[in-house]
Amino acid sequence: MKKLLFITTALVAFGAGPAHADFISAALAATSFMSAVFGGAALAVSSVVVGIGTSIVASALTKALTPKATAGQQSYDVKFDVDLADDSPLTFCVGQFATAGKRKYLGSWGKETRFITDVIEVSCLPQGFNGLWVDDERAEFVSGKLGAINASADRSKIGSISDYNDDAIPAGWLQIGRPVTNYMDAGDEGTGYRIYLKWVDGNQTAADPLLVHLFGDDADYPWTAEMIGTGKSYAIITTRYDDDTLTSYPSYLIEPAPLALYDPRKDSTVGGSGPHRWGNRASYEATLNPAVIAYNIARGIYYGSEWVFGGKNMAAWRLPLAEWFAAMNECDAGVSLSDGSTEPAYRCGMEIEVSTEPLSVMEELGKAANMRFAEVGGMLKPCVGLPGSSVFSISDEDILITDGQSFTPFSSVSDTFNALSATYPEPAEKWANKDAPEYVSDEWTAEDDGRYLPTSLSYSAVPFADQVQRLMRSQMEDYRRMRLHSFQLHPGAYALEPLDMITWDSARNGYQGKQFLVESVTKLPGMCVAVNLRECDPADYDWSTDFELPYTTVSPVNPIRWEQAIDGFAAVPTTIEDNNGVDRRPGILVSTLGGEVGVQQIRIQVRLNGQTENLHDVLRPYGSPFQWVIDGVLGATAYQVRGCLISDLGGVSQWSDWIYVLTDDILINTVDLAPNAAAVLASATGPTVSGGGTFGPIVSVTVDLPVGTPALLVWSIKHSYSSLVAWDFGISREGTVLDQRNNMQYGADFPSGQLVDDDGAGGVRTYSLNWRGQNGSLTAIGSLAVLGVKR
Repeated sequence: MKKLLFITTALVAFGAGPAHADFISAALAATSFMSAVFGGAALAVSSVVVGIGTSIVASALTKALTPKATAGQQSYDVKFDVDLADDSPLTFCVGQFATAGKRKYLGSWGKETRFITDVIEVSCLPQGFNGLWVDDERAEFVSGKLGAINASADRSKIGSISDYNDDAIPAGWLQIGRPVTNYMDAGDEGTGYRIYLKWVDGNQTAADPLLVHLFGDDADYPWTAEMIGTGKSYAIITTRYDDDTLTSYPSYLIEPAPLALYDPRKDSTVGGSGPHRWGNRASYEATLNPAVIAYNIARGIYYGSEWVFGGKNMAAWRLPLAEWFAAMNECDAGVSLSDGSTEPAYRCGMEIEVSTEPLSVMEELGKAANMRFAEVGGMLKPCVGLPGSSVFSISDEDILITDGQSFTPFSSVSDTFNALSATYPEPAEKWANKDAPEYVSDEWTAEDDGRYLPTSLSYSAVPFADQVQRLMRSQMEDYRRMRLHSFQLHPGAYALEPLDMITWDSARNGYQGKQFLVESVTKLPGMCVAVNLRECDPADYDWSTDFELPYTTVSPVNPIRWEQAIDGFAAVPTTIEDNNGVDRRPGILVSTLGGEVGVQQIRIQVRLNGQTENLHDVLRPYGSPFQWVIDGVLGATAYQVRGCLISDLGGVSQWSDWIYVLTDDILINTVDLAPNAAAVLASATGPTVSGGGTFGPIVSVTVDLPVGTPALLVWSIKHSYSSLVAWDFGISREGTVLDQRNNMQYGADFPSGQLVDDDGAGGVRTYSLNWRGQNGSLTAIGSLAVLGVKR
């Protein structure tokens, strides 16, 4: 199929002589543009040469089929790959659009350099932020939270980012950005957020403090205090590496907010109503209106007093507001949809390179809004759709027969179409080019003897599915108005201008009140005019919900990470016997169903019931009979056990649920005692303590053990309650803490247990059972037995 580079409804023709073209051409002439960039000012040259004549394109598809030079023109498709070249043109986005942007810096930092901070320039003008895509999924931001790091901390030791409420970041901490839930995983430390984004909107007056802190002293590529990026909008994206969730660097696609532009309809000083003032960017508002955007491009896009793109020093009177107001209002007019809602008739979005010809951009805007432009008497006038009514009527008698006439009734077969397919960027599908439902005209297919004559078009600046359908229908219908007439009219038609619509009654051609669009007007000596007319029908631009064709969007998703599940995980109490069949120690028997492919190890974690700290975290070989015994646990004690399988195939290990296990009541046997080992039992009533106090001993035991003899400590605590809610206790050897339990709750079972102190030193030593209250007051009774045992 032929690809249609839509020129017609947006572009004015190039046939005028220099006398007619100078006014607008001078305003849009080539020049150079200085722009501040990171680290100082750099020169960005934008050579733009355009010419505008007094004629107007005749048909959307007719001119779209005409080859044209591509020099100085850009592709308006969404850019999915970040630009790495610093010598590429400056860009900015208008309307609703997305871009991968331009990378300005990439650096790593933190513990094991686990953090990567990426600086991506999105616009050379101040713009807000609308959204982000992470790989193939839209980013979900955590509302009300911001990540931050301590500026006084050693950057090389930072392993996690702390999250605070928006207004609660501590003094001396630096904001990282808003956390994103995509690829969220708790990992091994810190919160589960892996991605943070900070948006710098172009109004900054100093270098970003985070970047200066992280990279200001980099030996090779420092980010200095001079790197302000004046006027530039950019994203600072910090990504944390994760060995099982985020193993490769993701791609990012950024959606900036629509650019704020001047809308003369909202300027009470020029006939509008509102606070907008030309040149005062603070008064501008974000817009999706193609006519508003075209007006600003024609008049010139500026940053302060610096010219950026489009017309330069264009006088306001050269853009007559009556016509521009009408075009802007037509774009904003509500259109009913089949679901009962409404939307503006025409909206747009695109990324603009400042090296592109402004007229090329206006062509694309015109294509998005059925908008034509004509330059008349040094003024640039737009028209959306067709004029509201005819301004002149003629008959056959008004045509000068002394001069030549021409009539083209139809196009050649090769240029005749009755079906139109089109693509457009679909925001819901990560801005990928999507096929719109094909429009096939039954009327024109019948006129073409039933032949299917398709062609295609790309609406790169229209990310709105329903609007694309309206454009396809109206532009195909308008294209089939093929009758072209050229002739001269008497002086009564001298006031005709391009974009005017006239009515013609012609017995010779069989016309009765037929309407024609004036494509070009040439003033002749004697005040006669030569005109080119093309038939038109305002009904081509009518829309009904009955015309709406169904379509679906399917949002992409990131690949689902593979997780190694663990099936049939079980944990039960067991006993460990000696060679004589005597129960010597309590244990926990862990088992799974087995038979997993690629699994080499099982990871098992054990903790006291109700606690969060693991007492055991072990790896065991995975193999038949798929049972493992965990020793080193206390008898008659409640534990929780869970497990996961470690696969050589990669992916993430899926933990089982925690399983409650009460170990068997296996106590010390006489065979456990060392020969001649001391055995001391002490019981005492500890002092009454109040909440918030320090640890103090309830009871202490001093023993004299042979060298190399482990000490077995058996203890229990009871207490009387006064007003205490929670309390802590621990076991120590001469100040060395052997075990400590915190946040014990009143009303729970009184704790008891045992442990082995196996340092092998022997000799005289003192063991203590200590405790403290967290609040209230309490008196404790504790018992502690210390025995020497065999290894």
